[in-house]
Amino acid sequence: MHILIQGAGRGIGLALAQRARAAGASQLFLTARDPQSAPGYDLLPPSDDVMWLTLDVTEPDSIAAASTKVTAATDQLDRVIFTAGMLQDGSIRPEKRINDIDADVLTRVFQTNALAPVLMARELWPLLRGTHPLHYAALSARVGSISDNA
Repeated sequence: MHILIQGAGRGIGLALAQRARAAGASQLFLTARDPQSAPGYDLLPPSDDVMWLTLDVTEPDSIAAASTKVTAATDQLDRVIFTAGMLQDGSIRPEKRINDIDADVLTRVFQTNALAPVLMARELWPLLRGTHPLHYAALSARVGSISDNA
């Protein structure tokens, strides 16, 4: 089974990558903004069945470049798991009031949570088509949390 996990450098993406490897995935394509500095890089080092790719989901050119490398390495993907969901980071907090909404922040969150998984699917389309079973999952931020959005 050929699996691509976006955001495999840490957290949920890393846990999914470790689980896929333990389950016998024949090829893992793992992405991070800076793979060599990610905790997952040392835990799942590059090998014949593990390929790390640099990917910044907010940059369409980065999505295209990573997809080109995957396409050069395989003729199909069976699973794609996108774990870049974003609600907050060091400079972004969930808005509590309509007056707190910032267009630049909203654009960045939308780019990460909604647009990037679609752009990735577009770039990987030749590997996703066909009759083989395909699972494409995109995890997002927990915007349904009452405590975060109250």
